[in-house]
Amino acid sequence: MSAILKYVKFPPILYLVIVAPLVLVAACATRLPSTSPPTGAETSDSTTRAERLPSAAPTSPQMHEPQRVEKAVARAAAKTGKKPATKTPAPVASEQHFDEPKATVKTRPRIPPPPPLPPEQNGQVSRICQRVAKKLASISLDDCLSLALRPAKYYTANKQPIVVREFPPMSNRKPLGRVLLIGGTHADELTSISSVFKWMHKLKRYHTGMFHWRITPLLNPDGLLVNKPTRTNANGIDLNRNLPTPEWQQLSRDYWVKTTGRDPRRYPGPAPGSEPETQWLVEEIERFRPDIIVSVHAPHGIVDYDAIDRRSAPRRIGILHRDFLGTFPGSLGNYAGVHKGIPVVTLEMPHAYVMPSSQQVTHMWVDLVYWLQRNVPKIKMAKTELNGQALSYPTLDN
Repeated sequence: MSAILKYVKFPPILYLVIVAPLVLVAACATRLPSTSPPTGAETSDSTTRAERLPSAAPTSPQMHEPQRVEKAVARAAAKTGKKPATKTPAPVASEQHFDEPKATVKTRPRIPPPPPLPPEQNGQVSRICQRVAKKLASISLDDCLSLALRPAKYYTANKQPIVVREFPPMSNRKPLGRVLLIGGTHADELTSISSVFKWMHKLKRYHTGMFHWRITPLLNPDGLLVNKPTRTNANGIDLNRNLPTPEWQQLSRDYWVKTTGRDPRRYPGPAPGSEPETQWLVEEIERFRPDIIVSVHAPHGIVDYDAIDRRSAPRRIGILHRDFLGTFPGSLGNYAGVHKGIPVVTLEMPHAYVMPSSQQVTHMWVDLVYWLQRNVPKIKMAKTELNGQALSYPTLDN
């Protein structure tokens, strides 16, 4: 090229149009990396440079900064032969399964195991767990047996035990209050039973003593343990219309005849508290003296609240939104919430036969405990001021 330019005379404008672009292309070509495979020396030099400067290694444009750091640490670890330290990610809120959503105790004391049952009672619990596991697809036999349920003193019309489990106060803290949790009042609402079983397992694993719990997952075993589960008990009586509310005889009869049209699924019974299940519930409320009652039903997909003062009613519990269904003669909300002054939170699952997802079950549990944590102390304070005396915490023997 230089020889040609020596003998050929170009006008100055041609240098700008032809020669200058050629010189620019040649200069750029000398700076472009070779596409041919590198020699051994080149490979060794580039590897050494990458090891010295891990952050200078080529990365993808889509790679985020944490990925660059992780890859750089991995390359440095490969050179030194040491395993890089890993950090366990913090659990998200939906993974907190315990009765204290934010654990404040580093070493959580273990729940003392309940005393062993006599052989006869142990056999009763085993038999009812076997039958429940056959009815509920989401609850296995081990799920039921591992909860160490105990039979109450009352038995149903078909001689089935009402099984209960207590999660008592812990030695290292005073509970915020007592909570009575009830499932399976209407036995054809299967999700109300399974959900309580699921929450009991969370308490079994994570109970911190924030609350003193008393739980029956299945108040109406006779209604469940038949070919087709029923709302009523073995005597054909709706247990949630059989509690002894004021003027029960007249009001319950009017409601059943005029409002329901003598619906057999809502028959209140011949007398208030005529059924062994409601007799146990009345006695349990008197003995345990809960600060609040949580009753699980289906399938309205709402959270109801029966109390003298409804201003603190939960607006939402997980997937359940607030809606007031009203009180009825002989219902638990009427008996405890209105006339006994014990607030009743009713959780209505969205479906009677279709369980919520595991995440939804956990979400409802965490929201429920948060609401209890915020409101039970206020409820107790109001009750103490009303009664003029503080409440004690007895230890139940059954």
